[in-house]
Amino acid sequence: MTAPTDDWMMWLAERYPLALVEMLHPSPPPREPLALFGIECREGWKPILIKLLDRLESEISAQPEQRRYDFRVVQIKEKLGTLRVYMPGEVTDEMQMAIALAEDASGKTCEVCSASGRSRQLRGWLSTLCDSHAAARARKSETGDGDKGERALLAREQARRGEYLTWLESQRLLREYREAKVGKKEK
Repeated sequence: MTAPTDDWMMWLAERYPLALVEMLHPSPPPREPLALFGIECREGWKPILIKLLDRLESEISAQPEQRRYDFRVVQIKEKLGTLRVYMPGEVTDEMQMAIALAEDASGKTCEVCSASGRSRQLRGWLSTLCDSHAAARARKSETGDGDKGERALLAREQARRGEYLTWLESQRLLREYREAKVGKKEK
C-alpha cells in the first residue's frame, strides 16, 4: 500500500496512530516538535518512513498498553542531509535498529523523488539528492524559493494567538489559503 501524494503526512499519522500519536493528539504544552511541525522532511523519504513506521507501530503495539505512549515518536526531521527520528526515553533494540536502518537508507535516497542519491552541499546546506534534483536545486537557488505568502500567513496567525500553531492547525490554514489562491486564479 502506498501513501497518496496529497496530504501524505496526514495519511501516515492516521495509518500509524501509536507511533505518530503526537500529530493527531498532541501532548499538553510544551508541545513536542512532531505536534508543532509535523514530519520535517521531503516526500522522497516517504518509502523509508513507511518501512520504519511499519516496524515501530508493530513493536509499540507489542508493548503493554499502559506503556505504549512512552514509545511515541516526538520528532522526525532531516538534519545534515539524513533522516533523524527521536523517541523519548529508552527504546527497544528492535526500535533502535529500525531507526538506524531508516537513517542509513536516507543517506542514499533522494529526499525529493526517492531515487538513488548522495549527500551534497548546496547553499551551505547538506541534502541527499539525485543528480537531477541537485541540478534543479542549484538552479532554484539562483532565483529564490518558497511561498512567502504561506510563511507570512502562519506567522500572523501565530502572533495573533500568542502561541505556536500545532501541525494540524497549520495544515488546515494552509489548505484554506491554497484553495483561496486557486479560486482567485480561476476567476
